[in-house]
Amino acid sequence: MTLKSTRILPSCAALLGAALLAACASPATELPAAIRASDGERAAFTWHAVGVQIYECKARANGQREADIPWLLLSAKSAGGPGKLADVTGVQRINTLGGNAPAKGCEAQADAGKRIRQDYSADYVFLVAR
Repeated sequence: MTLKSTRILPSCAALLGAALLAACASPATELPAAIRASDGERAAFTWHAVGVQIYECKARANGQREADIPWLLLSAKSAGGPGKLADVTGVQRINTLGGNAPAKGCEAQADAGKRIRQDYSADYVFLVAR
């Protein structure tokens, strides 16, 4: 029995709410090559967010990971009109704390369908074209 993540990013409302409370910041460490902005992109702003990863027990074999959800790079495409996010071409999730599947809680077949909430925080760097 293993855990499958059913939610990767906090909702837009949570991100926007966090934006009202957080100041812009830049990453403090060197980013791995796999999630660096392309030469044609630059960081426009950063929002710190606090959210929840929700895992559901599924019957399949997978190894467990460390406590922090991974850093990642998402590509973005505008789906609406003008606004702060209209020109965003990518989003980096960095400086993650917590959120990964717990090592225990999904061992028995009776655990199938059980949901586990894992608190986490991360910085989201929004990229725009240069």
